[in-house]
Amino acid sequence: QFKRSEDEVVTLKLKHADAEKSLASHTELVANLKVALEGEKSNAQILLQQFKRSEDEVVTLKLKHADAEKSLASHTELVANLKVALEGEKSNAQILLQQFKRSED
Repeated sequence: QFKRSEDEVVTLKLKHADAEKSLASHTELVANLKVALEGEKSNAQILLQQFKRSEDEVVTLKLKHADAEKSLASHTELVANLKVALEGEKSNAQILLQQFKRSED
């Protein structure tokens, strides 16, 4: 029975040594995972900042686009008005030409 107790003690010591190795391995794994998690948090912050900048750029581009559309509409109206004015000037030139021709006769 003493031999059996010694065998049990040896077995328990081996199991204890294995458990300590396993615990050390898990402790190292947890430490590595914490480092990796911090890296991922840092990457997430960088991505979040880039996303925020992109959102800001989209807002800015939308405002510039709206301004460009207003400017285009204004220029389109100006061109239309200039065409009308040109037609009026052509008509006035025709009238003046006719009056000039009549005055020559």
